[in-house]
Amino acid sequence: MSSVKRSQRHHYLPQFYLKGFTNAQGLLHVFDRLNEEFRVEPPINTALVKNWYTVKSKGKKTDRIESLLAIDIEGKAAPIIERITKRDIKLKDDEREILAVFVALMRTPIPAFDREANGVIDTFSRWYAKFSLPTVSAVEDDLRRFEKETGESMGDVAASEVFSMVQEDTYEIQVGRREKIRLMLEVGLGLLPKLLGLDWNFLFAPPGAVFITTDNPFTVVPPPGHDLDRQDYGVPTPEAITVLPLSTDACLSFCRGRGAVSGGEVDACFLNDLNYFVAANCDRFVLAGDEALLRRVVRDAGLDTRAKPSTVNSGAGGPEHPRV
Repeated sequence: MSSVKRSQRHHYLPQFYLKGFTNAQGLLHVFDRLNEEFRVEPPINTALVKNWYTVKSKGKKTDRIESLLAIDIEGKAAPIIERITKRDIKLKDDEREILAVFVALMRTPIPAFDREANGVIDTFSRWYAKFSLPTVSAVEDDLRRFEKETGESMGDVAASEVFSMVQEDTYEIQVGRREKIRLMLEVGLGLLPKLLGLDWNFLFAPPGAVFITTDNPFTVVPPPGHDLDRQDYGVPTPEAITVLPLSTDACLSFCRGRGAVSGGEVDACFLNDLNYFVAANCDRFVLAGDEALLRRVVRDAGLDTRAKPSTVNSGAGGPEHPRV
């Protein structure tokens, strides 16, 4: 019996989505902040991480999550986005829900959120350890409880040493990939009621202009006059605007309202400001179908002079952003 080979090249940005930003040759112009370089590459080699969605099930590695996302989410959203790109924004209720799921899951299954989740889990876990193990006696009780529940002997573990490790934070916290993916899906899908309750506005590029995207395309623009050093705004914040570029020709924006859907062409100045802001929100990569545009946006946003990411999939916060 033949077996289906498990995929390992997992795209955290769908290939069909990336293809919407390619040039006439089907290639992407990419700015890589980590390597400080511009390059051209096909979507199949862009925004991917080996085994990004791989988890273990019954002791075996599986890419089932990757397949489910590709079929159940991306496969259903792709034709809807293709229609929107052609300026058809008449969406049935189920199509709007499908698109909302797609948009929500563009926020979390990315390296930027992965690091964000690492920080949250690490901070909470260390706080909870100190809270639940405030004394050497509490550690001793916890060890005996563990022995009783698992049958595993902890006689060679000194409660005083564990207590010191907890209080001094001299230990590492490792989170399994399954738990990370569960959190990605849970947080992403948690955005659904918020998105569906906002007004949707489809923005279309004027002739001769195009939208760009990044490896962190779900972008929240703070309210006008907001102190950008304060990160206390989000999707439901009054006067904040959430945007997600859909292709070179279309972008979806959300703002506070009652779930109305509208659309229209924006002027070149507005589009330039929006591209600037989307680029400034990037993690590592900025992607475009036009090289000259990409170089201009990278230069104007100061991405070629900002501190580069400290690891392969990390990035720094953005500079001051223009309002859109």
